[in-house]
Amino acid sequence: ETHTPADVQLVSLYRLLPWREMSRLAAAIHETKLPEWSRRHVLGVWAVALGVDLSELHPPDLAHFHSVGDLFARQLAPGARPVDQRAALVSPVDGLVISAGPVEGGRVSNVKGVSYSLAALLGSGATAAQLERHLHQVTLYLGPGDYHGFHAPAALRLAGARHMSGEL
Repeated sequence: ETHTPADVQLVSLYRLLPWREMSRLAAAIHETKLPEWSRRHVLGVWAVALGVDLSELHPPDLAHFHSVGDLFARQLAPGARPVDQRAALVSPVDGLVISAGPVEGGRVSNVKGVSYSLAALLGSGATAAQLERHLHQVTLYLGPGDYHGFHAPAALRLAGARHMSGEL
């Protein structure tokens, strides 16, 4: 993939933005508890601005959600996302595929030609044998208005999670 001078300039400008501070401000807004009398209006405006499908909410009343974060991590109404039982592959999440393909040279491609080390993404627990296998990757983008639940086709329990530092 080739990049025009405009692409390079845009990425350079993008990197100048105070992302860490913007992320912290967004988190503070996300967690702020709203008075019950304001919830339908504030969350309704937010939902319309970001394209949230209000017909899928569970429970269906915006007053139930105490914050933008509550709406962001909302439950879906029963039947809102039927799984196509005939499909060979279904996505675990609402989102847009922005990158997909083989892992080559121990690197995972992402957006606009930026790539990441597979070892860095998997963390210190990754073994050489795991990193040398023939692997494929898919990167999914979830927009602010997308439903942010992840689903699996089996009964699972999360055994652990870890935070991986990055730009944000």
